[in-house]
Amino acid sequence: SRASTFPADASPITLSFNCRNTKTIHDQAYVYYQGPYIEGPELSGDKILVLAAPDVQRQVKKIQDYVSKLITVEKIPSCSINVLLADRRNKKVYKTALERVRLPSGLVWKDISSRQERGVTVDTVAKFKGLEGDVLILWGLDKLPQDERRETLYVGISRAKSILVLCGTEMTCQAVMSG
Repeated sequence: SRASTFPADASPITLSFNCRNTKTIHDQAYVYYQGPYIEGPELSGDKILVLAAPDVQRQVKKIQDYVSKLITVEKIPSCSINVLLADRRNKKVYKTALERVRLPSGLVWKDISSRQERGVTVDTVAKFKGLEGDVLILWGLDKLPQDERRETLYVGISRAKSILVLCGTEMTCQAVMSG
């Protein structure tokens, strides 16, 4: 009800500089971007990491190992780590597969609405739109419908601030990297 007090006739503001991502992430996201030119940041950042495996179960194991290393070795807080599912139609398959594996220190795999729980957020790219995360693992790329591909990849990739990880088959990850 309070939204009616917002100025409805305000002009849109076009941003001309990306201050969310590293240059590496910006360059990859903008392969899928359509719109006015946006200048990339100067900070180059890490290379995009690929966790490639031939099926969901082996992809889950790679995600579990990587996230566990981030938490225990790199000391990255779990709230800074997000797993975004590109294939929203099969969200339950991916979430169920992750819930079968454990995280260190009693942490859980949680969805975006579970803010009070300690854990790693797992949700769809669509639900994460407008948000950002320090570490982002983009998963569920293998069966992404062609008509949703460009927008989903742009939104998913551009949510990462510092570290972007792609998870899928080798062929799918290479296709995403090459645009």
